Amino acid sequence: MHEGASLEEGALVATNYPHAELQAEVETVLTQIRVLNATHSQDAFAIEADLSTTTGPSELVAKVFEQSKRDKGDILINNAGLAIMTPIKAVTLEEWDKHINLNARGTFLLTQAVLPYLSKGSRIVNLSSSGARQPYMASSVYNGTKAMIESFTRCWAA
Repeated sequence: MHEGASLEEGALVATNYPHAELQAEVETVLTQIRVLNATHSQDAFAIEADLSTTTGPSELVAKVFEQSKRDKGDILINNAGLAIMTPIKAVTLEEWDKHINLNARGTFLLTQAVLPYLSKGSRIVNLSSSGARQPYMASSVYNGTKAMIESFTRCWAA
């Protein structure tokens, strides 16, 4: 891992939550980070931005760099995701859109938005699921979005 890449090595952590009703949960996470008392752990912060929208990812990136007063980042961890397990015959277009908009498009747009802020040694970590390769009942749409993320990762690494 390169310098500044982990909390223990002094990374400033910015996290995201999509809706105000999740603010209490993210505050719990921030408290856990601060208890570690690492170099920048007291400066950890959270930004509300809905990554399932077309503007949420770029708004998040802009706010993170504005609030952190930095012009470069070390790591992007694409971890936002939604799982609605529905048998294929009952999947609605609304469920399809929710999965695609957050799991796939959100990952894509957030990565695009952060690219100008990354250095040569920066990293992008895309979290997926075993569902990308393993069939599970009622998970075809979710699994499809996770397979997209794995394909993104292979293409972006090439």
